[in-house]
Amino acid sequence: MRSFVINTVATTPFEGQKLGTSGLRKRVKVFQQEHYTANFVQASLDAMPNPGKKGATLVVGGDGRYYTKEAAQIIIRVAAGNGVSKLIIGKNAILSTPAASNLIRKRHATGGFLLTASHNPGGPDNDFGIKFNVSNGGSAPEKITDRIYELSKQIKEYFIAGLPEVDLSNLGTKKFGEDFTIEIVDSVEDYVQLVKEIFDFELIKQFFQKNPDYKVLFDSLHGVTGPYVEKIFVKELGLPPTSIQNYVPLPDFGGGHPDPNLTYARSLVERVEKENINFGAASDGDGDRNLIYGKNAFVNPSDSLAVIAANAEIIPYFKRTGLKGIARSMPTSGAADLVAKKKGIEMFETPTGWKFFGNLMDAGRISICGEESFGTGSDHIREKDGIWAVLVWLNIIAHANEKNPGTGIKEILLAHYNEYGRNFFSRYDYEEVEEQQGNNVIEHLRNLLSTQRDSFIGKKYGNFTVKDADDFEYHDPIDGSISKKQANGSRIVVRLSGTGSHGATVRLYVEKYSKDPSEYDADPQKALKPLIDVALEISQIPTFTGRSEPTGPRDLLLSIVPLLFDSRMALIKLTFTLMCILALLIRLVLLIYGEWQDANFQVKYTDIDYKVFTDAARLVTRGESPYERSTYRYTPLLAFLLIPNIHIHPIFGKLIFVLADFLVGVLIYRLLNLRGLPEERSVIYSSLWLLNPIVANISTRGNAESLLGALVLLTLYWILTKRFVAASILYGFAVHFKIYPIIYVGSLLILLDDEDYWGIRRKGKEKAYPRWTRQYWTGQAGMFVTWTRIKFGLISGGVFFLLNGVMYYLYGQEFLQETYLYHLIRKDHRHNFSLWFYYIYLNYDNFGSSSIFSMLSWLTALQISAVTLLGLVFGKDIFFACFVQTFVFVVYNRVCTSQYFMWYICLFPLIIPSSDIAFRYKGLFMLIAWVGTQALWLSQAYQLEFQGENTYFAIWMSSLAFFAANIWCLIELIKHHIYEPVFELGQIKKVWERWPLLNNFSNGNGKGEMNGDYDEEDNEMFF
Repeated sequence: MRSFVINTVATTPFEGQKLGTSGLRKRVKVFQQEHYTANFVQASLDAMPNPGKKGATLVVGGDGRYYTKEAAQIIIRVAAGNGVSKLIIGKNAILSTPAASNLIRKRHATGGFLLTASHNPGGPDNDFGIKFNVSNGGSAPEKITDRIYELSKQIKEYFIAGLPEVDLSNLGTKKFGEDFTIEIVDSVEDYVQLVKEIFDFELIKQFFQKNPDYKVLFDSLHGVTGPYVEKIFVKELGLPPTSIQNYVPLPDFGGGHPDPNLTYARSLVERVEKENINFGAASDGDGDRNLIYGKNAFVNPSDSLAVIAANAEIIPYFKRTGLKGIARSMPTSGAADLVAKKKGIEMFETPTGWKFFGNLMDAGRISICGEESFGTGSDHIREKDGIWAVLVWLNIIAHANEKNPGTGIKEILLAHYNEYGRNFFSRYDYEEVEEQQGNNVIEHLRNLLSTQRDSFIGKKYGNFTVKDADDFEYHDPIDGSISKKQANGSRIVVRLSGTGSHGATVRLYVEKYSKDPSEYDADPQKALKPLIDVALEISQIPTFTGRSEPTGPRDLLLSIVPLLFDSRMALIKLTFTLMCILALLIRLVLLIYGEWQDANFQVKYTDIDYKVFTDAARLVTRGESPYERSTYRYTPLLAFLLIPNIHIHPIFGKLIFVLADFLVGVLIYRLLNLRGLPEERSVIYSSLWLLNPIVANISTRGNAESLLGALVLLTLYWILTKRFVAASILYGFAVHFKIYPIIYVGSLLILLDDEDYWGIRRKGKEKAYPRWTRQYWTGQAGMFVTWTRIKFGLISGGVFFLLNGVMYYLYGQEFLQETYLYHLIRKDHRHNFSLWFYYIYLNYDNFGSSSIFSMLSWLTALQISAVTLLGLVFGKDIFFACFVQTFVFVVYNRVCTSQYFMWYICLFPLIIPSSDIAFRYKGLFMLIAWVGTQALWLSQAYQLEFQGENTYFAIWMSSLAFFAANIWCLIELIKHHIYEPVFELGQIKKVWERWPLLNNFSNGNGKGEMNGDYDEEDNEMFF
């Protein structure tokens, strides 16, 4: 008898619920839409093969990413509403993908829901996924996934049980009437029993005991495998707890990207190299991928598959079952083919997607299979298995050391290459291109094959000749199904990936086989470079995608910083401490040189403004007004600050400016660290300020702009570190010191949302009103006015008015006039990059007329409106908000001098990590346009100032060019910016680990990501 009510809920289809190679993956916010998840679960249940959903037993679990628990509760209620008999759920809805596959098979379940987006980032602004596995424990085949998609497009209703939220934290069985049961199981135990039956745990354990100095490090990347490796490596194999890192599963994977490659597992790679760790390994978010990395030895996934197959007979499991055959995905290199040929067993080439291997396993045709995307596995389950691959390698190493002590990863690889030869292999990813751009690449290639095939085959590209080309099509030898249009070629491979949640990912693969032992330790990128160039020429990826570099072009900035690399790993790195020493030395040298130039040359090194500051300081020491010094347009505090110039040494003020300049660089580094940018990247980006000779020149010449930069960045730093009162006080001080930081007030108020900044959840949702109603905007205003924002305004405003009041008391109206009001009517027809330069020059004598004043008032209104709007739009992404606000303020200002550029240059390193602009070539062109138009302006200004020529009109034309270049740069920066709010529920979102420098790998040094092949003897290329 049923003890719950089943409700029928009317719904409508959602577009795009088409499953990729590993289920449905979308942004979390997409799944959170009302009915979205329930629709997909209903369609999946309706598409189940016989005997169908009625009376079914299903396994449910996932990698613990954000939204897992909510999705599990929806699955429970929809499953109960559709007559499912039993759900077996991992504790807290946690199950690695391999463990779930094992549980489905072990319990003879009908299928299962796996809640994972695999190696994709997690968190509320990132990815979630659901995939349906069938009774063999593997992903649903295409005929079922196609059926799910068709049903999702037709759905009109779903059935959901009126059950309370189920506690998933306590092991045991829960019955709901006679028809529905939920069993909460230990997520780890069944899987540990499985791997202990597969591998020789005793041999591996003895190896570690005999070699106590042999060091192992496993990085779970805060994914689901943490509890598994703790049980296996620490408790079962006896390794110390220090052998595992990042083993606590987190909903957002600690702000990182749970993809086990050389980029995202960088901390593992660095520790292996630095600490001389013998064996390093990592797994992804759901535990089905793996990385094997030893000291100076990276194991390419394609080689890993081949080595495992070549040594399979030493694994107890394969001793019992035999090695039946091998399979690989089509883009994976042909290294395993050579092993299959030598062993005389079957070799299969399938489309990308583990489900294609499942049919072959079920038919008993293969035992081992793998993909180039760090996925390896066997027929013990029907999913790839990251921990399994790591244990295979440890079993192989332990066995090899029985005969040859000291054998490690590198020795095993070289032995394999000597026997089978080496397949150089690399892959490039162009991620999140627009779907149409990705489709254009593929359609271009299909058109090449369909309409130009005769001329294409046999065509020469450099030293290569095209031997064959096709649009890969797979005929499953087991069920007869056909998978068409895989968008792959034969050995230079191009395909669209189905594992992303946003946009499209174009993958390009290149492979080269070599039998020459002298090449076995070569850099794959050098070996493959000629073929890579051909692949790009044929595919036209840069043309169709607009991407001149694969994902992560920011890595090109590595070339700016003097880092010394060997072929695999940075040996001598520019540490932050070393960079600080270099930065201070550069400034010290410039200070000394400046003193020498001032004493020996007519043209002085010291900025004329520094003399103005010093004169003002001299006046205040006499008790006089600093404004008696003509052209002193600053707060009296600056004059007070430089009093030691008079009593100690004239260079004192420069030392203060240099220290402020240096503090800016330190704050850039600290802020990048706070947002989660890895140490090496933080050093690189902060070097753009600290090692910038232009920046050092400006501060050592006695320009005070570095003080403002330090005040602004320190305000942001204190806001991020929750020193709220101190930040509020400092912001008021900064605006007093120089008025322009007032433009940030809107963006700062947007940032200081109580829910995001302090983690104070709103008590309830406001009643929904249409946007055009008064009630809607009244409600929005009520939500905006919070105590945090009021306090910020009162404190910062209070400091600002207090300082102004004191200065007004001391110096009266001239303080207001010279410090603030002067800038409203300032006219500068020289040294001015402004768009309005020529207009000011032509009307210099009539500058106070009403028509000119009206025009300039309109300009100021436009400028302030644009700045305010940008602050409101990007406020929660505070670094980018401040940057674009400052940039627009400077570009549109009617007075624009080079020192103003420092206002936004100090913010620029903070926004680079969240931009996908490729430095080569667009980024380089932007830099050339920005610098080149300045140089054009300066050349005309030189003729005016030093040669006495009338070049006012030419200067204005140069100003127009500079303005156009700035606007283009601004548009590109906004267009390519990846919006990343700083706070969420009171915590800093460490998101920049999702956008690491180069998302590429290769089978030797980790510098690239591509794949393909050609005939070594004939230089014939297969496409």
